[in-house]
Parts: sequence; structure tokens; C-alpha cells
Amino acid sequence: MDEFSSGKSWLLETSYKFFIICEVQEEERQALAAADTDAAKGAIATAEVSRKTIPTYLESRNPIFKSL
Repeated sequence: MDEFSSGKSWLLETSYKFFIICEVQEEERQALAAADTDAAKGAIATAEVSRKTIPTYLESRNPIFKSL
């Protein structure tokens, strides 16, 4: 192998490694974004459920307000 072809081989190998690293980083970024989205959805759902299940004082004590 001459000097040029070994340099070309090194460049292709380095470029391929760089491509793989970029792809892995992108997948990790997307996974983190999805986890953040899922966590936010869960927090919103929990807040909505807790808001609906806690009666106010009037609702829990007065039968008139229970029927409304």
C-alpha cells in the first residue's frame, strides 16, 4: 500500500467512527427528550387526578353542593 491509500483508509475509518458517534448521540438525545415528555405527561395526569378527587369543604359537608 502506498502512502496515499493508507491515508485515505484512515480518513474513511475516522469518518465512519464520527458518523456512528453522531448517530448514538442523536439517539441518546431523542431518548432523553422522550423521557422528559413522558415525565411531564405523568405529572400533568397526576395533577389532574388529584385536583378532581379532593373535594372542597362545602362539597364534602353540605348535601346541596353534592348534587350540583
